[in-house]
Amino acid sequence: MYDEKAILTNQSITSNFQFNNVHILQVTIENIIVTLKNKQAEKFINEKIKKQSNEFFIYAANKLYPTAIEDYKTRSADGFPFHGHEAILNFQNTYNNNCFLSFYSDNYQFTGGAHGLTIRTSSTFNLKTGYPVLLNVFFKGNYQNYILHEIIKQADEIMAEDPVLFEDYKKRIIKNFNPNSFYLTDNGIVIYYQQYEIAPYSTGIVEFTIPYQIPPKC
Repeated sequence: MYDEKAILTNQSITSNFQFNNVHILQVTIENIIVTLKNKQAEKFINEKIKKQSNEFFIYAANKLYPTAIEDYKTRSADGFPFHGHEAILNFQNTYNNNCFLSFYSDNYQFTGGAHGLTIRTSSTFNLKTGYPVLLNVFFKGNYQNYILHEIIKQADEIMAEDPVLFEDYKKRIIKNFNPNSFYLTDNGIVIYYQQYEIAPYSTGIVEFTIPYQIPPKC
């Protein structure tokens, strides 16, 4: 048996790391728990989410916490105020229908600089099998050329209204295209570029919605 949709439950866990009785790092994980009739698929998807969450927490504890301690010591010695560091892993469901589940997770880190940095990853699963789904499933033929053509066309329209991308955005769009950087929505497939890949920090993560050539269906 398989489900057309998954039952999703939100889960939030926050941990505070201290040094000298001062909160110097807060780690928050906001993930989702998937429930399906197909328990094998359910287990596979939840294990992937759990693995990513655990790796994020271990990285925060082993890397970000020592960095926060050093920043605290340096600022205290120099007489400067210390601003608490922060790490957030936030899962967002974007599509849950027709036997497909798609979501992205934003890994945000503030380590005392001028601003934080966000890195996005995403996953799409076939609920009939529990297996990950690749981008080419939703397109015909040479899908990459089609997608890049659509992205550059949309980027041209963006730049005509407001030049928020780098001047060499066309070259960057092609160079930094990642077939794993996508997620499903009702309106189409969203292809995204990380901060600084095709635009300055102020523009953020840039997204382009590409119409389905082969819509998701059971």
